[in-house]
Amino acid sequence: MVELDPEVLRYAVAPHHEHRHLHKRQKEGGAVIVDTVSGCLAEAGEVIQAKLAPDQIVELGELLMLKREAERLCAKGEKAEEGCQLQDDKGLKEWLTRGNVIFKCVGIGLMDVVVGGELVRMARERGIGTTIENF
Repeated sequence: MVELDPEVLRYAVAPHHEHRHLHKRQKEGGAVIVDTVSGCLAEAGEVIQAKLAPDQIVELGELLMLKREAERLCAKGEKAEEGCQLQDDKGLKEWLTRGNVIFKCVGIGLMDVVVGGELVRMARERGIGTTIENF
C-alpha cells in the first residue's frame, strides 16, 4: 500500500538540506521516522518503492533513547557531540521542526492489543457492548 509519493521520502533523506540533524545516521538530510524499521522495510509500499535503507530511517523509540542518553551525559557533566542540546527538548524540538520529518506507521501487534484492551475498558465503563463468556 502506498499512501505517500516515494519521491517525497527520497527527498527527505537526500543530503541537501541546510540543517544538521541530531541523529547519528542523519547528518545532513531530512528524517523518515517509523514505528518499526523491519516492519516498514517489509510492508510500507512507499518506503519499499523509495528504496530506503535501514540507516535512512529512524525508529520512534530511538528518539526517546537519544533524549535519555543526552540527559544522562549532561547530568554527569559530560559533553556529548550534540547531547546537551537535547536537554529540555530544545535540540530535539529543533530537529523535529526544521526540514521535512515524515512519520510512517505500519502498526505492530502490540498496538492492536493495547487499543483493543482500551476499547473494551471504555465499553465496560459505559455499560455498552456484549460480553461473550469464555471467549
